[in-house]
Amino acid sequence: MLPLTFLVIPALGMSVLSAYGSTLQPLSNVLFLLAVAAAAWWGGIIAGVLSAFGAVSLFYAIPIHKTNSFPEHFRVTALTILVGVAVLVSQVASARRKAEEILIASNLLLEKRVKERTEELDEALQRLQESNEELQHFASAVSHDLQEPLRGLTVSTQLLQRRLGAELSVEAEALVHDILLGASTLNQLVRDLLSYTQVLGDANDQTASADLGDAVRAVSFALREQIQCANARIACANSPLLAIKRVHLEQVLQNLISNALKYRSQREPVIAIEAHRNGNCWQVRVSDNGIGIPPDHHERVFEPFSRLTARSQASGTGLGLALCRRIVDRSGGRIWVESEPGKGSSFYFTIPAVEPRTDEDISISG
Repeated sequence: MLPLTFLVIPALGMSVLSAYGSTLQPLSNVLFLLAVAAAAWWGGIIAGVLSAFGAVSLFYAIPIHKTNSFPEHFRVTALTILVGVAVLVSQVASARRKAEEILIASNLLLEKRVKERTEELDEALQRLQESNEELQHFASAVSHDLQEPLRGLTVSTQLLQRRLGAELSVEAEALVHDILLGASTLNQLVRDLLSYTQVLGDANDQTASADLGDAVRAVSFALREQIQCANARIACANSPLLAIKRVHLEQVLQNLISNALKYRSQREPVIAIEAHRNGNCWQVRVSDNGIGIPPDHHERVFEPFSRLTARSQASGTGLGLALCRRIVDRSGGRIWVESEPGKGSSFYFTIPAVEPRTDEDISISG
C-alpha cells in the first residue's frame, strides 16, 4: 500500500496542477520531490528512482492535464534533482539506520557486560562473606584453644606461688611474676585479636543506636578499679543517640579511656567527653591531660600492634586504637587525634546521628 502511494499521489498532483497552467507547476515539482524523498527514505535510492519514473509514467496516462508533453519545469530539472535528492535521502536514512543499529548493539553489549559484572560482584561478595564467616569461626576456635592452656598456666603458677610462699627466693618470685604477666598479656592479646576479627566480619546494623551517656557509665564501671587507683575524673557533657551498636561504642570508649589512664602524666587524670552535632553526624571528643603524642605518630597509633612506649612502661597489645578505627570506619564515621607531647591528647570520632537529645551532664570520679 505504501509504495503504491508514492506512485499515485505525485502523478495525480502533477496532472491536476498542470491543468491550471504554468503558475502552479512549482507546486507539482515540490509534490513530486517529496514523493521521491519519501520513497528513498523508506526503501533507498532504487525505490526513489522507481517512484519517480513510475509517477511520470502515470502522469502521461492521466488525461486531466492539458498537454501530452512533460511539463517544462520537470523536463529541465527533474532527473538531476531526482538523483541528487534520492542519493542524499538514502544516505541519510542509511546512516540513521546504521546509527540505530550501532546504538542498539551497544546497549545490548552494555547490558550484557553490566549483568556479567553484577554477577561477578555478587559472587565475590558471597565469597567474601563466606571468608569472613570462616575467619570468625577460625578466630573463635583459636581463641578458645589458646585461652584454655593459658588459664591452666596461670592457675598452676598461682598455686605454686601460694604453696611455696616464703620458700620462694627473690629471683624465683620475679620469675613467677614474669610468668603471670606474660600469660595475662597473651590472654589479653588473644581477646583483642578475637574482637578485631569479629568487627571485621560484623555487618553494620543501620537500625542500631546507642546512648553516649549510658556507654560512658558502663565503661566507667568496667574500669572502676583503674579509675580509683589513678584517682581519675571522667566527665561527659551530653548524651546523644548515636547510630552504632552499643557494644561497639563501649569498645571504642573503653580503649580511649583506658589509654588515657595508662598514659597519664604526674597530674591526676582528667578525661572529658563531649559531643557536638555536625550535620547528620555527632562528633565525639575524648580528651585527657596525659603525656601526649608526637605529631609524627598521630597516624601510626591507629596501626595494628603499634606502640609508642615499651611494654614494660605500659601494658597493652597495640590493637586498641586499631580496633577503634575499624569500628568507627564500619559505622560510617572517622577517627583522628590531635595532641602534643606534655599537653594531653584529644581523640575525635564521628558517628551518624539518630535523633537530637537533651544535654545531660555526667561526672564520674575515682
